[in-house]
Amino acid sequence: MDSATENASLLSWTQHEGSIRRQELSDKAIAITMETSAKYIAVSLNNKTVRVFNSDGEPLHVLGEHSGNVWSLALNNDTLLCGEVGGNIRDWDLLTGKLRRTYAGHSDTVRCLAFSSPTSFISASRDTTLKLWSLAADDDAGACIATLKGHTAPVVSLAVHQVSHLAVSGSQDGICRVWNLAAQGACLATMVGHEGGVRAVAFVSKGTAAEEDGDRASKGQFVVSGGVDGKVKVWDARNGTLIATLDGHKTLVGHVLAVPDRRVDGGTIITADADGAIRAWAIEREWRPRWALTGAHEHAVTSVKAEGGCIVSGSSDGRLRVWEVATGRMLKEMGEKAEAVWSVDFKEGSQKGIVMLSRQSGLAVLDVWSS
Repeated sequence: MDSATENASLLSWTQHEGSIRRQELSDKAIAITMETSAKYIAVSLNNKTVRVFNSDGEPLHVLGEHSGNVWSLALNNDTLLCGEVGGNIRDWDLLTGKLRRTYAGHSDTVRCLAFSSPTSFISASRDTTLKLWSLAADDDAGACIATLKGHTAPVVSLAVHQVSHLAVSGSQDGICRVWNLAAQGACLATMVGHEGGVRAVAFVSKGTAAEEDGDRASKGQFVVSGGVDGKVKVWDARNGTLIATLDGHKTLVGHVLAVPDRRVDGGTIITADADGAIRAWAIEREWRPRWALTGAHEHAVTSVKAEGGCIVSGSSDGRLRVWEVATGRMLKEMGEKAEAVWSVDFKEGSQKGIVMLSRQSGLAVLDVWSS
Protein backbone atom coordinates (compact mmCIF):
# COMPACT_ATOMS: atom_id res chain seq x y z
CA MET A 1 0.00 0.00 0.00
CA ASP A 2 1.51 3.39 -1.01
CA SER A 3 1.50 6.36 1.37
CA ALA A 4 -1.33 8.16 -0.41
CA THR A 5 -3.59 5.12 -0.22
CA GLU A 6 -2.64 4.51 3.40
CA ASN A 7 -3.38 8.11 4.39
CA ALA A 8 -6.75 7.92 2.64
CA SER A 9 -7.57 4.73 4.53
CA LEU A 10 -6.61 6.31 7.83
CA LEU A 11 -8.72 9.36 7.12
CA SER A 12 -11.74 7.24 6.24
CA TRP A 13 -11.92 5.89 9.78
CA THR A 14 -12.27 9.42 11.18
CA GLN A 15 -15.16 10.23 8.87
CA HIS A 16 -17.57 7.27 8.86
CA GLU A 17 -17.99 3.67 9.95
CA GLY A 18 -19.63 2.34 6.79
CA SER A 19 -22.38 -0.25 6.90
CA ILE A 20 -22.69 -2.85 9.67
CA ARG A 21 -23.98 -6.41 9.66
CA ARG A 22 -24.79 -7.97 13.04
CA GLN A 23 -25.24 -11.64 13.86
CA GLU A 24 -26.55 -12.69 17.27
CA LEU A 25 -24.76 -15.95 18.00
CA SER A 26 -26.09 -17.11 21.36
CA ASP A 27 -27.77 -15.93 24.54
CA LYS A 28 -26.13 -18.69 26.60
CA ALA A 29 -22.67 -19.38 25.19
CA ILE A 30 -19.62 -17.15 25.33
CA ALA A 31 -16.99 -16.85 22.61
CA ILE A 32 -13.61 -18.53 22.95
CA THR A 33 -11.73 -17.46 19.83
CA MET A 34 -12.13 -16.03 16.32
CA GLU A 35 -10.16 -16.45 13.09
CA THR A 36 -10.60 -14.51 9.85
CA SER A 37 -9.39 -14.80 6.24
CA ALA A 38 -10.18 -13.21 2.91
CA LYS A 39 -13.19 -15.52 2.54
CA TYR A 40 -14.30 -16.56 6.01
CA ILE A 41 -14.90 -15.62 9.62
CA ALA A 42 -14.86 -18.52 12.10
CA VAL A 43 -16.05 -18.18 15.69
CA SER A 44 -15.74 -20.80 18.43
CA LEU A 45 -18.31 -20.83 21.24
CA ASN A 46 -18.18 -22.67 24.54
CA ASN A 47 -21.03 -24.98 23.52
CA LYS A 48 -18.72 -27.19 21.38
CA THR A 49 -19.74 -25.45 18.14
CA VAL A 50 -17.93 -23.31 15.59
CA ARG A 51 -19.95 -20.79 13.57
CA VAL A 52 -18.66 -19.93 10.08
CA PHE A 53 -19.57 -16.80 8.10
CA ASN A 54 -18.42 -15.29 4.83
CA SER A 55 -16.25 -12.18 5.01
CA ASP A 56 -19.36 -9.96 4.99
CA GLY A 57 -20.76 -11.68 8.06
CA GLU A 58 -23.40 -13.81 6.33
CA PRO A 59 -23.83 -17.23 8.02
CA LEU A 60 -22.57 -20.32 6.19
CA HIS A 61 -22.15 -23.26 8.58
CA VAL A 62 -22.58 -24.42 12.15
CA LEU A 63 -19.89 -27.04 12.83
CA GLY A 64 -21.04 -29.19 15.71
CA GLU A 65 -19.19 -32.50 15.55
CA HIS A 66 -16.71 -31.61 18.28
CA SER A 67 -16.12 -33.72 21.38
CA GLY A 68 -15.06 -30.65 23.38
CA ASN A 69 -14.85 -26.89 23.17
CA VAL A 70 -12.58 -25.52 20.44
CA TRP A 71 -9.73 -23.36 21.77
CA SER A 72 -7.78 -22.74 18.55
CA LEU A 73 -8.58 -22.13 14.89
CA ALA A 74 -6.56 -21.88 11.67
CA LEU A 75 -7.85 -20.96 8.21
CA ASN A 76 -6.22 -21.63 4.85
CA ASN A 77 -8.23 -21.30 1.62
CA ASP A 78 -11.32 -23.49 2.21
CA THR A 79 -9.84 -25.49 5.09
CA LEU A 80 -10.58 -24.80 8.76
CA LEU A 81 -8.63 -26.56 11.51
CA CYS A 82 -10.17 -26.69 14.99
CA GLY A 83 -8.14 -27.61 18.09
CA GLU A 84 -10.19 -29.11 20.90
CA VAL A 85 -9.99 -29.35 24.69
CA GLY A 86 -9.38 -33.10 24.52
CA GLY A 87 -6.44 -32.80 22.13
CA ASN A 88 -8.09 -33.67 18.82
CA ILE A 89 -7.79 -31.46 15.73
CA ARG A 90 -10.74 -31.43 13.30
CA ASP A 91 -10.25 -30.66 9.60
CA TRP A 92 -13.33 -29.07 7.96
CA ASP A 93 -14.12 -28.41 4.29
CA LEU A 94 -15.76 -24.98 4.28
CA LEU A 95 -17.11 -25.38 0.76
CA THR A 96 -19.41 -28.12 2.01
CA GLY A 97 -19.37 -27.69 5.79
CA LYS A 98 -18.38 -31.34 6.12
CA LEU A 99 -15.79 -32.87 8.45
CA ARG A 100 -12.91 -34.31 6.42
CA ARG A 101 -10.92 -36.03 9.15
CA THR A 102 -9.63 -35.87 12.71
CA TYR A 103 -5.96 -35.61 13.70
CA ALA A 104 -5.29 -37.33 17.04
CA GLY A 105 -2.08 -37.16 19.04
CA HIS A 106 -2.23 -34.49 21.74
CA SER A 107 -3.39 -35.52 25.21
CA ASP A 108 -4.66 -32.11 26.33
CA THR A 109 -6.13 -28.87 24.96
CA VAL A 110 -4.74 -27.66 21.64
CA ARG A 111 -4.08 -24.00 22.48
CA CYS A 112 -2.55 -22.85 19.17
CA LEU A 113 -2.73 -23.81 15.50
CA ALA A 114 -0.92 -22.34 12.49
CA PHE A 115 -0.31 -23.36 8.89
CA SER A 116 3.43 -23.76 8.30
CA SER A 117 3.03 -24.27 4.53
CA PRO A 118 0.19 -25.03 2.10
CA THR A 119 0.65 -28.73 2.94
CA SER A 120 1.55 -28.71 6.64
CA PHE A 121 0.54 -27.21 9.96
CA ILE A 122 1.79 -27.01 13.54
CA SER A 123 -0.11 -27.36 16.81
CA ALA A 124 0.76 -26.42 20.39
CA SER A 125 -0.86 -27.95 23.43
CA ARG A 126 -1.32 -27.86 27.17
CA ASP A 127 0.37 -31.28 27.16
CA THR A 128 3.69 -29.31 26.81
CA THR A 129 4.39 -30.47 23.24
CA LEU A 130 4.07 -29.13 19.73
CA LYS A 131 3.37 -31.32 16.73
CA LEU A 132 4.20 -30.81 13.07
CA TRP A 133 1.60 -32.39 10.76
CA SER A 134 1.33 -33.22 7.10
CA LEU A 135 -1.97 -31.86 5.85
CA ALA A 136 -3.95 -34.78 4.52
CA ALA A 137 -4.76 -35.06 0.83
CA ASP A 138 -8.16 -36.34 -0.22
CA ASP A 139 -6.93 -39.92 -0.40
CA ASP A 140 -5.00 -40.20 2.86
CA ALA A 141 -5.36 -39.59 6.56
CA GLY A 142 -2.50 -37.16 7.11
CA ALA A 143 0.33 -37.84 9.51
CA CYS A 144 2.25 -36.40 12.43
CA ILE A 145 5.70 -35.58 11.04
CA ALA A 146 7.30 -34.83 14.40
CA THR A 147 6.55 -34.18 18.06
CA LEU A 148 8.51 -31.19 19.36
CA LYS A 149 9.52 -31.64 22.99
CA GLY A 150 11.37 -29.45 25.45
CA HIS A 151 8.80 -27.32 27.24
CA THR A 152 7.86 -28.39 30.77
CA ALA A 153 4.54 -26.56 31.03
CA PRO A 154 1.59 -25.81 28.72
CA VAL A 155 2.47 -24.13 25.41
CA VAL A 156 0.17 -21.10 25.05
CA SER A 157 1.63 -18.98 22.25
CA LEU A 158 2.89 -19.73 18.76
CA ALA A 159 4.11 -17.88 15.67
CA VAL A 160 5.29 -19.20 12.31
CA HIS A 161 7.58 -17.55 9.76
CA GLN A 162 6.87 -19.50 6.59
CA VAL A 163 9.68 -17.98 4.51
CA SER A 164 12.36 -18.92 7.03
CA HIS A 165 10.63 -22.23 7.85
CA LEU A 166 10.76 -21.35 11.55
CA ALA A 167 8.27 -21.52 14.40
CA VAL A 168 8.54 -19.99 17.86
CA SER A 169 6.63 -21.19 20.90
CA GLY A 170 6.02 -19.56 24.27
CA SER A 171 5.15 -21.59 27.34
CA GLN A 172 3.99 -21.18 30.91
CA ASP A 173 7.45 -22.50 31.83
CA GLY A 174 8.75 -18.99 30.98
CA ILE A 175 10.76 -20.18 27.99
CA CYS A 176 10.57 -19.50 24.24
CA ARG A 177 11.86 -22.06 21.76
CA VAL A 178 12.59 -21.66 18.05
CA TRP A 179 11.99 -24.73 15.88
CA ASN A 180 13.42 -25.45 12.43
CA LEU A 181 10.46 -26.77 10.46
CA ALA A 182 12.70 -27.66 7.51
CA ALA A 183 14.51 -30.14 9.78
CA GLN A 184 11.44 -31.90 11.18
CA GLY A 185 11.09 -29.38 14.00
CA ALA A 186 14.61 -29.54 15.43
CA CYS A 187 15.04 -27.02 18.27
CA LEU A 188 17.20 -24.19 16.93
CA ALA A 189 17.26 -21.91 19.99
CA THR A 190 16.09 -21.77 23.61
CA MET A 191 15.32 -18.39 25.16
CA VAL A 192 15.33 -18.14 28.96
CA GLY A 193 14.71 -14.85 30.72
CA HIS A 194 11.06 -14.27 31.60
CA GLU A 195 9.93 -14.62 35.21
CA GLY A 196 6.67 -16.45 34.70
CA GLY A 197 4.87 -17.62 31.61
CA VAL A 198 5.31 -16.31 28.07
CA ARG A 199 1.93 -15.20 26.75
CA ALA A 200 2.76 -13.79 23.30
CA VAL A 201 5.45 -14.28 20.63
CA ALA A 202 6.14 -12.81 17.20
CA PHE A 203 8.84 -12.89 14.54
CA VAL A 204 10.45 -9.62 13.45
CA SER A 205 12.66 -9.10 10.39
CA LYS A 206 15.08 -6.23 10.89
CA GLY A 207 16.83 -4.15 8.24
CA THR A 208 16.08 -4.59 4.56
CA ALA A 209 15.66 -8.36 4.89
CA ALA A 210 12.52 -8.78 2.86
CA GLU A 211 10.30 -11.78 3.27
CA GLU A 212 10.62 -12.63 -0.40
CA ASP A 213 14.30 -13.48 0.23
CA GLY A 214 14.23 -16.44 2.60
CA ASP A 215 18.00 -16.57 3.23
CA ARG A 216 18.33 -12.91 4.15
CA ALA A 217 15.12 -13.01 6.18
CA SER A 218 16.54 -15.78 8.37
CA LYS A 219 19.75 -13.80 8.95
CA GLY A 220 17.81 -10.72 10.08
CA GLN A 221 15.30 -12.62 12.14
CA PHE A 222 14.36 -11.79 15.72
CA VAL A 223 11.76 -12.99 18.18
CA VAL A 224 9.77 -10.64 20.41
CA SER A 225 8.07 -12.10 23.47
CA GLY A 226 5.63 -10.77 26.05
CA GLY A 227 5.34 -12.27 29.50
CA VAL A 228 3.34 -12.49 32.68
CA ASP A 229 6.18 -10.50 34.28
CA GLY A 230 5.23 -7.42 32.22
CA LYS A 231 8.45 -7.60 30.23
CA VAL A 232 8.87 -7.45 26.46
CA LYS A 233 12.05 -9.15 25.29
CA VAL A 234 13.85 -9.23 21.94
CA TRP A 235 15.90 -12.30 21.03
CA ASP A 236 18.13 -13.42 18.17
CA ALA A 237 16.13 -16.20 16.52
CA ARG A 238 19.28 -17.99 15.34
CA ASN A 239 20.89 -18.62 18.72
CA GLY A 240 18.52 -17.42 21.46
CA THR A 241 20.72 -14.49 22.55
CA LEU A 242 18.82 -11.80 24.47
CA ILE A 243 19.11 -8.54 22.48
CA ALA A 244 16.99 -6.17 24.57
CA THR A 245 14.43 -5.95 27.36
CA LEU A 246 11.74 -3.34 26.69
CA ASP A 247 10.47 -1.84 29.94
CA GLY A 248 7.25 0.09 30.39
CA HIS A 249 4.40 -2.33 30.90
CA LYS A 250 3.36 -2.86 34.52
CA THR A 251 1.44 -6.08 34.12
CA LEU A 252 0.96 -9.15 31.89
CA VAL A 253 1.80 -8.53 28.23
CA GLY A 254 -0.68 -10.64 26.28
CA HIS A 255 -0.21 -9.30 22.76
CA VAL A 256 2.83 -8.69 20.55
CA LEU A 257 2.59 -7.61 16.90
CA ALA A 258 5.21 -6.75 14.29
CA VAL A 259 4.15 -4.03 11.83
CA PRO A 260 6.74 -3.75 9.00
CA ASP A 261 7.27 -0.34 7.41
CA ARG A 262 10.63 0.47 5.79
CA ARG A 263 9.77 4.19 5.61
CA VAL A 264 9.40 4.62 9.39
CA ASP A 265 12.18 3.11 11.55
CA GLY A 266 11.93 -0.18 9.66
CA GLY A 267 8.57 -0.79 11.26
CA THR A 268 6.98 -0.98 14.68
CA ILE A 269 6.45 -3.51 17.45
CA ILE A 270 3.02 -3.15 19.09
CA THR A 271 2.50 -4.56 22.59
CA ALA A 272 -0.60 -4.55 24.80
CA ASP A 273 -1.23 -5.56 28.40
CA ALA A 274 -3.81 -6.53 31.01
CA ASP A 275 -4.07 -2.96 32.36
CA GLY A 276 -5.30 -1.58 29.03
CA ALA A 277 -2.00 -0.08 27.87
CA ILE A 278 -0.73 -0.21 24.29
CA ARG A 279 2.89 0.63 23.48
CA ALA A 280 4.91 1.00 20.27
CA TRP A 281 8.64 0.35 19.76
CA ALA A 282 10.85 1.29 16.80
CA ILE A 283 12.47 -1.72 15.13
CA GLU A 284 15.35 0.16 13.47
CA ARG A 285 16.15 2.47 16.39
CA GLU A 286 17.50 -0.04 18.88
CA TRP A 287 13.93 -0.98 19.84
CA ARG A 288 13.35 2.42 21.46
CA PRO A 289 9.83 3.50 22.52
CA ARG A 290 7.86 5.36 19.85
CA TRP A 291 4.75 6.10 21.86
CA ALA A 292 2.79 4.80 24.85
CA LEU A 293 -0.95 4.82 25.51
CA THR A 294 -1.16 3.92 29.19
CA GLY A 295 -4.92 4.51 29.15
CA ALA A 296 -5.80 3.12 25.74
CA HIS A 297 -8.49 1.07 27.49
CA GLU A 298 -9.88 1.04 31.03
CA HIS A 299 -9.39 -2.71 31.39
CA ALA A 300 -7.38 -5.52 29.78
CA VAL A 301 -6.71 -5.45 26.04
CA THR A 302 -8.26 -8.70 24.85
CA SER A 303 -7.36 -8.41 21.17
CA VAL A 304 -5.21 -6.21 18.93
CA LYS A 305 -4.45 -6.37 15.22
CA ALA A 306 -2.60 -4.13 12.75
CA GLU A 307 -3.06 -3.51 9.05
CA GLY A 308 -1.94 -0.82 6.63
CA GLY A 309 -0.99 1.84 9.16
CA CYS A 310 -3.89 1.19 11.54
CA ILE A 311 -4.27 -0.71 14.80
CA VAL A 312 -7.62 -2.02 16.01
CA SER A 313 -7.95 -2.97 19.68
CA GLY A 314 -10.70 -4.49 21.78
CA SER A 315 -10.96 -4.68 25.53
CA SER A 316 -12.91 -6.12 28.42
CA ASP A 317 -14.04 -2.51 28.96
CA GLY A 318 -16.39 -3.06 25.99
CA ARG A 319 -14.66 -0.62 23.65
CA LEU A 320 -13.32 -1.10 20.12
CA ARG A 321 -10.88 1.58 19.07
CA VAL A 322 -8.82 2.30 15.96
CA TRP A 323 -5.38 3.91 16.25
CA GLU A 324 -2.73 5.27 13.91
CA VAL A 325 0.45 3.16 14.01
CA ALA A 326 2.81 6.06 13.32
CA THR A 327 1.63 8.34 16.14
CA GLY A 328 -0.68 6.41 18.46
CA ARG A 329 -3.46 8.89 17.67
CA MET A 330 -6.96 7.48 18.14
CA LEU A 331 -8.81 7.62 14.83
CA LYS A 332 -12.16 6.20 15.79
CA GLU A 333 -14.18 4.44 18.46
CA MET A 334 -16.40 1.99 16.63
CA GLY A 335 -19.97 1.20 17.56
CA GLU A 336 -21.67 1.32 20.92
CA LYS A 337 -20.10 0.19 24.18
CA ALA A 338 -20.41 -3.57 24.67
CA GLU A 339 -20.29 -5.56 27.89
CA ALA A 340 -16.96 -6.97 26.70
CA VAL A 341 -15.05 -7.21 23.43
CA TRP A 342 -13.56 -10.68 22.98
CA SER A 343 -11.82 -10.42 19.60
CA VAL A 344 -11.24 -7.96 16.76
CA ASP A 345 -9.68 -8.06 13.30
CA PHE A 346 -9.54 -6.22 10.00
CA LYS A 347 -12.02 -7.56 7.47
CA GLU A 348 -10.43 -9.46 4.56
CA GLY A 349 -6.94 -8.64 5.84
CA SER A 350 -7.24 -5.08 4.57
CA GLN A 351 -8.96 -1.85 5.48
CA LYS A 352 -12.22 -2.83 3.85
CA GLY A 353 -13.76 -3.15 7.27
CA ILE A 354 -13.51 -4.39 10.84
CA VAL A 355 -14.79 -7.52 12.56
CA MET A 356 -15.72 -7.52 16.26
CA LEU A 357 -16.79 -10.40 18.48
CA SER A 358 -18.38 -9.18 21.69
CA ARG A 359 -21.02 -9.62 24.35
CA GLN A 360 -23.88 -7.14 24.22
CA SER A 361 -27.08 -7.20 26.28
CA GLY A 362 -26.31 -10.75 27.35
CA LEU A 363 -25.79 -11.98 23.77
CA ALA A 364 -22.68 -13.20 21.97
CA VAL A 365 -22.61 -10.91 18.90
CA LEU A 366 -20.57 -10.72 15.69
CA ASP A 367 -20.38 -7.27 14.09
CA VAL A 368 -18.87 -6.69 10.65
CA TRP A 369 -18.30 -3.13 9.44
CA SER A 370 -17.76 -2.68 5.69
CA SER A 371 -16.50 0.54 4.12
